[in-house]
This record gives sequence, structure tokens and C-alpha cells, in this order.
Amino acid sequence: MAHYNIIGGDKKEYGPISFDQVQGWIREGRANAQTMIHTDSNPKWMPIGQCPEFASLLGGAPAANPNTRPPTAGYGTAMAHNPSAKSKMTQYNIIGGNGEEYGPISFDQVQDWIREGRANAQTMIHTDTSSKWVPLGRCPEFTSLLGGSSAVNPNINLPMARAHHPNAKSKVAAGILGIMIPGLGIHRFYLGYTGIGIAQIIVTFATCGAGALWGFIEGIMILTGSTITTDADGLPLKD
Repeated sequence: MAHYNIIGGDKKEYGPISFDQVQGWIREGRANAQTMIHTDSNPKWMPIGQCPEFASLLGGAPAANPNTRPPTAGYGTAMAHNPSAKSKMTQYNIIGGNGEEYGPISFDQVQDWIREGRANAQTMIHTDTSSKWVPLGRCPEFTSLLGGSSAVNPNINLPMARAHHPNAKSKVAAGILGIMIPGLGIHRFYLGYTGIGIAQIIVTFATCGAGALWGFIEGIMILTGSTITTDADGLPLKD
């Protein structure tokens, strides 16, 4: 008799379990057609819906029970064996309207927040594979959904546009550093742009101080918000 291994919502592998146990989980809503599974005779992971022995039972269980947290699709190490679902396995961190960081959260949760108006194209986000913060609108996996979410729900005080990360640098501090110490590129070092900061020092000395005008102008432009609106990590500058 065949035995099965299955991926749970907690990203753990369960098994081997029997045919009857898999059937029981489907009836209870603990597994559905997208839940990842493999048999003891075939180590290749696949959705349960592709297993003919469960086809008739799945016809009466199109969705997982929302009140249970056992094996369901879209979570778990099984996605490493299912490239088409890889984007759904990505975890995200997001900045809320109160300036706090939320996460990690799943692909499905981000989608829900967009639908509910708790996030929009300007909400700052990063993935577990990249620590660089970017606007949600620059994530291609959410493009189609954001097309129908042009505004933030004003009644929900959760992740929304233009929220600042708690580690965001100060626009005022950067601007003043540029104006007060223009020739040493201190404002650039403060924002994490080390290479440009070094270049400004070199230019200042090479021009006998005249190059300090570069940093002075940048300081003014930072304060007016016309340039250098993010730090080197991509985080928007706070006021």
C-alpha cells in the first residue's frame, strides 16, 4: 500500500501517512487540490489534484477549511519542487502607516492587504531574498492587482503609502550637513552613499575648495525634496 508525504502550512513535511489519512485530511479541509504531496514510490512533489486516486474526493473539497491551519498549498518547502509556485513562497516585510515594520508575511497576505486598501503602489516593501526597500508598485507579482487598487482605504490604519521605516534617515539632517559641511560629503556618508562622499572630498581638494559647491547645492536640494529622496538602501527619507 502506498504511503505519502505532505507539506503543511507550517512549512514542515509530514509523513509517511496512509491513503486513508490523506483522505481524512481532505474531508476535514486540512488539504486541498493544491496541497503538495509525494508517494513513497515517487519522490517528485506534485499537487494532490494531480493524483488520480484522490480525484473523486477532491471534487467535493474545492477549498481548504479556513478555520484550520494544517497542510495547504502555497506554503512549505515543497514549493522548491514546484517552480511555478515559487513567487507565492516568497515572504515579505512591509511598512505600516504607524512607521513600524510588519512581517514576514506571505504573498497571499500582501494580496489581501491590497484588496482591503491597507496597502497600495507606494507602500514600502522588501522580500526575504532582498533587503532593499522598494515601493509595492515596483513588484511585478502585484501589478495586476494594484491596477484595481488606486487608493488606500481611509478607514484602515494599517500599511499605507509613504510610511517611513523606523531606521529611515532624516531629510533635514542630511540637508543641513550638506549645507554646513559641503566639501567633505558628510551628508552622503550619512545616507550611505560612501562612494559619492569620497568623490566629493577628492573634488573639493582637487579644486582647492571650489568643489564644495557640489555638496552645498545638494544640501539645498535635499531640503526642498527635489533630489536624493532615499538613502543608499532605498528607504525614503523622513521629514
